Amino acid sequence: MRDGSVSAKQLLADGLKAIEAACPGTLEKLSHIKPRTRRIVARNPKDLFDEAHLVDEYSEQLAEGWWYGTNNSADRAKAWLQLRVRRTEMGKGFQDEPWAGVMVERADA
Repeated sequence: MRDGSVSAKQLLADGLKAIEAACPGTLEKLSHIKPRTRRIVARNPKDLFDEAHLVDEYSEQLAEGWWYGTNNSADRAKAWLQLRVRRTEMGKGFQDEPWAGVMVERADA
């Protein structure tokens, strides 16, 4: 981008990689959370979306063995990253909590 800004997609990818590096196992825990019809990360891109036609257009490899969904608004990308940071700061694993107007499935390891 000309002005040096970063897309929500790139911010999410960079943030997920940084959090995984700082807290190994985060991607695995995030892969168990599925609000409504999609996950943010998965081992298999087909597991990202309930609708198969979205996989080819909106999934990219994040790291070796990990894929992520790229059709997130800036607000949704921020919410995913804040969810993990908030849980880490509180010294807790993932718990049922409101996220984007829905309840997140329990994904404690």
